[in-house]
Amino acid sequence: MEANELRIGNKVLNPYHEKVYTVEGFKYSREPGGERRAYVSTFEYSGNTVKISVLQPIPLTENWLQKAGATQSEGGWKLGAFSINKKSDGFYVSVGPETVKVSFVHDLQNIYYYFHGKKELDFVAFH
Repeated sequence: MEANELRIGNKVLNPYHEKVYTVEGFKYSREPGGERRAYVSTFEYSGNTVKISVLQPIPLTENWLQKAGATQSEGGWKLGAFSINKKSDGFYVSVGPETVKVSFVHDLQNIYYYFHGKKELDFVAFH
C-alpha cells in the first residue's frame, strides 16, 4: 500500500497479526531513507505504529458491505447515495452518473467520504 491511498479512519490489514487496524495518523521517519509509518489501532490496542509497506488493503466483500450498513436491494446493495452492484470481476459503486470499480474497503471509505460531504463510513464492531 502507498501512504497517499490512505486517510485517517481507513481500515487496513496487518497480515502478520491477521488483525484489522484503523489508521489514526501518520509519522515520518527522521532517519535518512526511513519509511513512513502509520499510527494504527485495533479493537484491543491503540497507538501502535506500523510501516505502511507492511499493511495490506482489505478486499471488499458482501460481509464488509453489511458491516458498513449497506442493505440489499433489487440486484445489488444500497449505501447512502450509493448503488452497489457485484459483477464477476468485483463491486461497482454508482452515484449519479458516475460508476467506479471498488476493490478494497479503504477505497469504499474514501469515495463515501468524498460523495457524502466528508461523512465517515461507520462500521459495526469487528470482534
